[in-house]
Amino acid sequence: MVRAKLAPFGLAAAFVCSTSLASAAPFKCPHVGGEFVFGQEANVNSLDQPASNTISTRNIAMNIFETLMTRDENNKPITDLAESYVESPDRLTYTFKIRQGVKFHNGKPMNSADVLASFDRYNKVGLERGMFKNVASWDAPDASSFVIHMKQAQPTFIEQISSFSVPIIVIPAELKDDPAMQLHIVGTGPWQLVDFTPGSQVKLKRYDGYTPNTKYEERTGFGGYKQACFDTVVFRIVTEPGARVAGLKTGELQGVEDLPTKSLEDLKKDKNVTVVPLPNWWIQIAVPSISAPPTDNLLVRKAIQAAPGHGRDHGCRDGRQLQAECRFPVSEPAELHRCRQGDLQHQGSGQGEGVSGAGRVQG
Repeated sequence: MVRAKLAPFGLAAAFVCSTSLASAAPFKCPHVGGEFVFGQEANVNSLDQPASNTISTRNIAMNIFETLMTRDENNKPITDLAESYVESPDRLTYTFKIRQGVKFHNGKPMNSADVLASFDRYNKVGLERGMFKNVASWDAPDASSFVIHMKQAQPTFIEQISSFSVPIIVIPAELKDDPAMQLHIVGTGPWQLVDFTPGSQVKLKRYDGYTPNTKYEERTGFGGYKQACFDTVVFRIVTEPGARVAGLKTGELQGVEDLPTKSLEDLKKDKNVTVVPLPNWWIQIAVPSISAPPTDNLLVRKAIQAAPGHGRDHGCRDGRQLQAECRFPVSEPAELHRCRQGDLQHQGSGQGEGVSGAGRVQG
């Protein structure tokens, strides 16, 4: 197995293999079986994605859970557990058709009641539940339909609910009352949980009952045609950089993240190791308040935005790599954001620096 290019949205995505867009048929694993052991830098506090915004949680849980909407390789919203959706002409109603034949890891078929319960739970414990501020209600009129009613038109709503930083994962309806950080880990993804030992490891196994999204022929971003090729994947918590390098060299680890700079040149000379750079950056974004002086005055906000170094480039929304500050429109409320490529990226030690991942080449 050759350790492939790490997906730009997170290391765990690399465990769901893909082919090129030119393929004539859905991807099939060239080989099925074996175990992949990955050396992860940070500990995992929980696998309850709605209640945790840590990258270490996301990189594992993204393989277990799926969402109504997600993002493709270009950071654009695409359907995932939704087969399709329709926006009403007045932009106040979104009607989602739910994919058929999808099963949870406990064997239960998924339907719109599970989606509704998942949205209900997120509205109670989800860290980004503020995205529902403009939502009037939601309902499930039948087993294959989920409908969201808006208070007023909001062109950014689909972008919000498709975000993968703290996503609205779909869980069995019977788990909707699980407290934050205490969710029973049952999803619909290609991998299911075997063992979670905090501070030590998380072990996943291929879910043989997984139903790939046949609208696609390959994985794209967090969605598309996903397929698990290994029997098991172990995320081993290895916080010491030297230990990750040593494990990679000996073959105890088949992949690692965040390599120390001093080890890069030596690893690049190792014919059994492939080093893949993961560019890291963030942009500080300040948005002026429209309710408190002096920025409650439109003329003041325009003057600030027109000042040197306060450009109107909103490229961070598109996941573009920018070195300068960017600001959202002056009409939005005051907040301080960190905008990184694809919403979220592995953190390095500062702007302009990066992290690397690596893997072994095995026979």
